[in-house]
Amino acid sequence: MNRCVPDPFRIFNSAITQADEPKQVARALYQLGSRFGFKALSISETLPISSDQPPHETLAEYWPDDWPIEDTRRWLSLHLRYRWIGLLPGSLTLHTSSLSKQTQSENREQVAINTARYQDVMFVPLPQSDGRLGIVTYFGQRRDDSAAATMLLEAGAFIAFQRFRVLKNSSGTYILTYRQRLICSFLAIGKSSAEIGSILGITEATVDQHVRNCKERLGTSNRTSTVIEAIRRGQLLSVPLPISGSSREPI
Repeated sequence: MNRCVPDPFRIFNSAITQADEPKQVARALYQLGSRFGFKALSISETLPISSDQPPHETLAEYWPDDWPIEDTRRWLSLHLRYRWIGLLPGSLTLHTSSLSKQTQSENREQVAINTARYQDVMFVPLPQSDGRLGIVTYFGQRRDDSAAATMLLEAGAFIAFQRFRVLKNSSGTYILTYRQRLICSFLAIGKSSAEIGSILGITEATVDQHVRNCKERLGTSNRTSTVIEAIRRGQLLSVPLPISGSSREPI
């Protein structure tokens, strides 16, 4: 007998929507990543790209109790010192062989890669409209290298990071709800209703209803003017690079 298996991304999206503190956001993203073999994660943000060698700020972390936290932080700090991550067109997964080569070229006292605990590292760069760079880093032993898995992990990173920004700026006044702002953000990078529905785990009709509600609240008549007005009023969460696999152009 076939049992109904809950969609992991639908569960994640529901948890993110209900999260009202950073730790809950990090936990929800950790649970999504664990579906693909990742056992820990870090959510960071750098200063604007125009800065010289900007430091990074760790917004949240989620590790198992026995995780080599300090070793991982040193390794992560070393890599986030450079801006190459911000130049990536999408996410990048470094597998065991890549990690070993990098470890050999660095001081082993500064970079301790514990391959018994994690063999893969996945960077997800999230450029922000204010010049900052968000970075979600998954650690573990990735079990699924498919494009579909990559899309889910990237989408999860994007949604979690935007939720962090909402919580950080919770004192602001917004005309649109969090879900409406999220959908407008996806519209701004050229996503269709079907694509947004697939990412968020909701139907295309539900996305269209959210778009209609956005039009009513913003007093606009079509999607393009809705996105423009949302940007003008500061309603978007931020406009990141398109998630891998999108062939549509930003508005």
